[in-house]
Amino acid sequence: MGRRATTLLLALLCAGVASTFADRDLLQSPADNRFPPYGCVRDADASRFRLDPLYTVSGQTICFTAHVVPCNKKGSPCCDAKKVDFYKLELDVVPTCNRAITKVTVNGQRVLAPTFNFYGTDDQSAIYKLTGLNLTVANAEGAQICMTLDKNGPCPNLVDLCDNVSVPGSCRYAIVESGTCDCCPPMAKIEWWTKDACRGSVKQVTLDGTKVDQQWSKGTFKIPGLNMPASAVPDAGREVCIELDAKGTCPSLNTFCARAATTGSCYYVAFNQAKSCCPVDTFGIPTGARH
Repeated sequence: MGRRATTLLLALLCAGVASTFADRDLLQSPADNRFPPYGCVRDADASRFRLDPLYTVSGQTICFTAHVVPCNKKGSPCCDAKKVDFYKLELDVVPTCNRAITKVTVNGQRVLAPTFNFYGTDDQSAIYKLTGLNLTVANAEGAQICMTLDKNGPCPNLVDLCDNVSVPGSCRYAIVESGTCDCCPPMAKIEWWTKDACRGSVKQVTLDGTKVDQQWSKGTFKIPGLNMPASAVPDAGREVCIELDAKGTCPSLNTFCARAATTGSCYYVAFNQAKSCCPVDTFGIPTGARH
């Protein structure tokens, strides 16, 4: 196992960008609004979380160490230890690295599959999201966040994986918090990027087992009228289900979701009530899933 220096640091619902060299001195770059590619709090002083600038490598597994730090923005809701968490880690990656990460764990326990999506003009950049980490101020200190890279894939190490850095083996990252620092509370609706040919393929949509409305527009499937504040979502989450017609034109997520054949993912966006937010996200398609 080796220890490497990396460009990890600055945190929060967005995080900033910094550079770390072998002596572990940090050289913060100017504010960069290009990554992450959406609006959010970018002041690291208002964050309770950081990643150690040194990471470890064991075979194809790379591990980052989380730290809890004092808040330097007194009164910021993003510093409230009772309401904020380290929910997601986002990495700025090379756009050809889709499916490079095969597994993510926190303290040895497997978590949700990471998601990958493009951003920027002509999809020239990409972001990998390690989601569902569910760390808090109470348990994040020293936590090990590990990802395993496909040794036979196009991006078997951080040098090949991470984009837009001047130091090889470094990586730009963002720590995303939920709770009081959500980008888009409350969630008004969810939209999926689909195909016009799939109209009529959805039998029903349910929220926690209760049937809810659905709508269609050109190339888009919508679940409107949710109006769900963060306070209405328990730690275990809430379940939104789309049931597809097995005999319909699009009987599976592979046929229902646009670009699924090339990305292995479904693209969706969750809107706030003002329809001014939120970023596009993705989720991986389980094998053989119809809903």
